[in-house]
Amino acid sequence: MKETDEDSTPESSALLEVENDDDTFQDKEDEEYSLTDAVIDGNVDRVRDALGRNLEQISQKEDYDELLKDACAAGYADIVDLIIKAGADTNVLGGRGPYTPLIAASQNGHARVVQLLLGAGADPDISDNRSNAIFAASKAGHDDIVLWLLAAGADVDQLASRTSALQVAAEGGHDQCVRWLIAAGADLDQQAEGTALYRATRKGYLGIIQQLLVAGADVDLQEERGEKLEEAPLHAAASSGRAEIVECLLNAGVDVNAYGGTKKTPIAAAAASGCVPVVKLLLYKLHASGKMRFGPALGYAVQQGEAEIVDMLLAAGASPDGDPEETLDFHSLKPPLIIAVQEGNEILVTRLIKAGANVNQYFSQYGRSVTPLYVASMNGHLRIMQQLLDAGAAVDGKAGYLGTPFLAAVSEGQVEAMNMLLDAGADVQARSAVSKYPALVIALDKEHPEVVDHLINAGANVNNSAQYYGSALQAAAYKGYRDVTEKLLDVGADPAMEGGHYGLAIVAAAAKKHVVVVKMFIDRDAVTKEQAGKATEWVKEMIESGDDRSDEFQEILAMLSSVVE
Repeated sequence: MKETDEDSTPESSALLEVENDDDTFQDKEDEEYSLTDAVIDGNVDRVRDALGRNLEQISQKEDYDELLKDACAAGYADIVDLIIKAGADTNVLGGRGPYTPLIAASQNGHARVVQLLLGAGADPDISDNRSNAIFAASKAGHDDIVLWLLAAGADVDQLASRTSALQVAAEGGHDQCVRWLIAAGADLDQQAEGTALYRATRKGYLGIIQQLLVAGADVDLQEERGEKLEEAPLHAAASSGRAEIVECLLNAGVDVNAYGGTKKTPIAAAAASGCVPVVKLLLYKLHASGKMRFGPALGYAVQQGEAEIVDMLLAAGASPDGDPEETLDFHSLKPPLIIAVQEGNEILVTRLIKAGANVNQYFSQYGRSVTPLYVASMNGHLRIMQQLLDAGAAVDGKAGYLGTPFLAAVSEGQVEAMNMLLDAGADVQARSAVSKYPALVIALDKEHPEVVDHLINAGANVNNSAQYYGSALQAAAYKGYRDVTEKLLDVGADPAMEGGHYGLAIVAAAAKKHVVVVKMFIDRDAVTKEQAGKATEWVKEMIESGDDRSDEFQEILAMLSSVVE
């Protein structure tokens, strides 16, 4: 009923004004609530209303293609249908996201949206090189969508980042996806970053492994990387410690001596995993094959401290010194005995020596060389040192940048190890292989002043020259070891001995601002006027060059001046 003026009252007029305000507010809200907002919210009615109200105006403001992607990713099937009918491109690639609407829907498992897109003519094979629809669905395990895409003619072998749908489905453990892809004729042996069989084996998916083997996947295929081969599926199975998977591959006729990857051999991979049942399986097959290639298996077993596996490998014929056929590379292990020594495993050291390991074996890799005794001495493994010495280890056998086991012990402050080696006849006057430092200088350079007394008592020559430091006295002064410096003077170290970077011990002490050491030299009258003059010149040059203007330098200059003047 139309309201007349006669019927109007103050109350009704006020009510009408409020209603008019509400309508105005709603109109404003409708204007601000865009088509994009409606799509993001999944509001079908709003989308339908927006599309119907002003199609031409809206299409100028907003990108239907991008809105279609958003709706597909979210799974809003009704909205997808509306936007497609409004003219959006179902095959658009690029824009805010480098993917097609079909890839977005396939990845997120929206089957109804996928059907709508395919029905509207979406091409299942459009790819951005990083993904495609069947790859995305297979990786996520959406087997129903995989089936729809295959039915629409999707290329089952289309690659994304050099990887196939079958590879990612196998790696993800998606049994049904794998089944559909195999049935569609997928390439079973696509290799980039590991075949489907390798990936399933690495992840431990026995059911998928069996599917692939039944379908004819190559059980021995290894990817080539330069001149080397990557792991075979058997390596991956052995590393996982899954005996049932190893047995499955062995029953399929896999090469038990396959060689490649960082572990080199399957038996080495099994030894590194510490899985006794797998090691037993592989040893049985190795024996049956007539060729026993162990690779670094014994080294890995020792590294893991697996005594039972060590015994099994030695009993099967593994060399206690490591596989002689192995060539050194970045991933090579040290020989088993050296590993056992390094780990401090006395039991395994005993077993390896008993098995005939060479106690003087010299191992060098990338400029670093060691012997068993060198490693034991550096780490202070006293009982192992005694085992090695009793077995005939050369007490002064050359190795490492330090040169001898004795100097290795000195460098680490291993006093008991030093004494054991000296008792065994180690040369206390030996020099390091690279720097040519004597033992006293090595101890000071490595900041083990507590070792000095032991070396002096053992007869170390306190006046042996040393390249950078010049002498042990200069090294002690440089480091600021007052008591050691005084001890060296007490036993005959020559303060006038020249050499090294600073030339004299007093100069080294002054240049390093060791006030107490400088004072000790002066108090003992161990500095001549000429030597004090050289120290003064050095300090003044440092001050003038701006290196340092500290109070310590001023104090040192004052002390030196008392000698110079």
